[in-house]
Amino acid sequence: MRLSWPPGRASRAGLAGLRWRDVRAVLVIHVVLAIFLIGPLVAAANQVARELRGGSAGTVRLLARTVTIYGWASLLVGIVGFGLVRDRFSFSDGWLVASIVLFVVASVLVLALLAPLLRRATAAAPTGTGTGSPAGAGDTAGGTAALAPRAAALAGIASLCYVAIAVLMTWKPGG
Repeated sequence: MRLSWPPGRASRAGLAGLRWRDVRAVLVIHVVLAIFLIGPLVAAANQVARELRGGSAGTVRLLARTVTIYGWASLLVGIVGFGLVRDRFSFSDGWLVASIVLFVVASVLVLALLAPLLRRATAAAPTGTGTGSPAGAGDTAGGTAALAPRAAALAGIASLCYVAIAVLMTWKPGG
């Protein structure tokens, strides 16, 4: 017996002929990727401004790498999500279009604006161990502290985009 999703739509097998059980497995993968890729990305991005203001150069470097790696890896969430959408929903659903637009906006903010800003901050920061010890505190206080408000704004807006996507994906208004 094949289930159609969402109810009331023509019965289709799901992802390229997969049964509902298999589609659920892909949905679980999508959610797990979102938790383990976007969660750390948001956490790291939201620590950046504080570290730019007075943290160690080593911590700024670590956060720059973390934001870049998780930013690129988070694209997997969108790729798997598109696979789920293809047979389960319509690209004319408003909540889905809004989610896709928000995901693109968040990805651009992180990959095209925040990651390069952090690379500049890392290049401008003095070299050192950056242990975070009191002796290393303030390593980046020079020119990089001026980047903190912009980094905070970019991280905050990207985080709000991800929260809005989570709300839209669970609530599905009009869907």
